[in-house]
Parts: sequence; structure tokens; C-alpha cells
Amino acid sequence: MAKWMSCSHPNALPGQECSKLDLPLDYRHPDGPRVSLAVSRLRSDRPQARRGSLLLIPGGPGGPGVQQLSQVGTALRKEMAGAYDIVSLDPRGVGGSTKASCGLAEADRHLVSLKAWPAPDGQIDEDIARRDAAQCVGMRLLEACARSETYPDHSRWPVKYSYDPEPS
Repeated sequence: MAKWMSCSHPNALPGQECSKLDLPLDYRHPDGPRVSLAVSRLRSDRPQARRGSLLLIPGGPGGPGVQQLSQVGTALRKEMAGAYDIVSLDPRGVGGSTKASCGLAEADRHLVSLKAWPAPDGQIDEDIARRDAAQCVGMRLLEACARSETYPDHSRWPVKYSYDPEPS
């Protein structure tokens, strides 16, 4: 059961309420490890017209829904004419929800990005080095997550990952 209270984050709307839901990490093991999911709501400003709740999903990857509700809640409330409580959430690993952890080193938490253009002299050596570093970090990430309780059933992942540094 959610215990609602006024949101304390910057830019929270007047009347915006926040809570945390305590949930099992893996619903097949309800007594196992638990995670916290941040949720927020704006109650209908016209209770007599209220029809139910409207779930605002932040999309992805990685968008915080609690902040998104702060940004668009007033406009949605007006557009819906007060007919709905508007509810949103921070998906697992995002915003105020439990952070995903695969036991990675801090240096591996920030993936290297490629430039979309060569250096002024036309060289691409720096991009090649960054690409190789990103592939190594990606493999360490996959291996760490496969060993972690954060993703308990990685055998059900739809894609199996492998990396061959010397493709044929």
C-alpha cells in the first residue's frame, strides 16, 4: 500500500504526491530480494467528474516519470478536464527507484561515446580507440549483470550476447 505525501523534489507541482512501493525484485520469488519503485500522482481537481486513474509512462530508455509528471501534469490535468488522477513512476533503475547494480567498477558505469565525425586532420584513430573501449565496457557490463542478482533470470533474455574482436 502506498503512503502518499507531498513531493519534495524541485519543480514538484502543487498537490503532487509521491510515494515508494516496496516490490519483489523477481515476482516468482516474492520472499526474495526487494526493490523500491518511486511513484507520483496528481489527484483530479474535480472529484465529482473523476472517472479513474490515467497512467503516464515515461517511455525509454531511462526516463524518470515522477519528474515528467511535474513537467506535463498541469497541461494533462487541464486537457483531461479533471476526469482522472494522473499517476506516473520511475522505472526500476531510474530516478528515485532502486538503482540497478551489477557490481560494476565506477569507471565502467560511464560508457564511452563515439564522435560522428573525424578529427580535423581526417584521422579516425580516436574513434577506433573509443569504439574498442566501449565494446570492452559493454562486455564487462553483460558479464557482471549475468552474475548479479539484479537480473536473476538472464537465461530468459531474448538475445544472447557475444563479442568476437576479430570478426571473420
